Amino acid sequence: MNRRVIHTKFTTSGRENQNKIDVPAKFIHVIRNPYDNISTMYTRSNKKDKELADSINQYFDLCDTIAQLKQQINQGDMIDTRHEKIISNPKFWLNEICHFLGIDAGDNYLDDCANIIYQSPNKSRHKLQWNDELIETVKNKINQYEFLSGILMRIKCDFLVYVMEAQK
Repeated sequence: MNRRVIHTKFTTSGRENQNKIDVPAKFIHVIRNPYDNISTMYTRSNKKDKELADSINQYFDLCDTIAQLKQQINQGDMIDTRHEKIISNPKFWLNEICHFLGIDAGDNYLDDCANIIYQSPNKSRHKLQWNDELIETVKNKINQYEFLSGILMRIKCDFLVYVMEAQK
């Protein structure tokens, strides 16, 4: 069977998308710190009048889409992995993803891929001013998504360290 990798943003149901591409689909869901995703979305936006709250809403609209997709496809057709885990151990996680896709990845391939992965996550959340209300809004929304579970403690510690460093 000829395998193809399709990178796209899904905005409709999983079944509709699988019908459009007319091949069995597997989904790789890379989960990153929501504050970083939101900050990057805001920074990359070309709209001059866009507020950080707009990017928060946009991000959680995408989370809604992922949650719906997870309900519509077979559980074995999607793999969740954390961005930070891939960066911390790229060969292992790339091999896991390849195995999930049914691809036999050789050491040369894994080495080449691992060599182009960033050494540490970009903490774009530190490039913007987050007020307490926006931080709390995101925190409360994170709790609504199972795939974001476990991320809050790391975020709290990181924000605390960042605030303490900024006060020096």
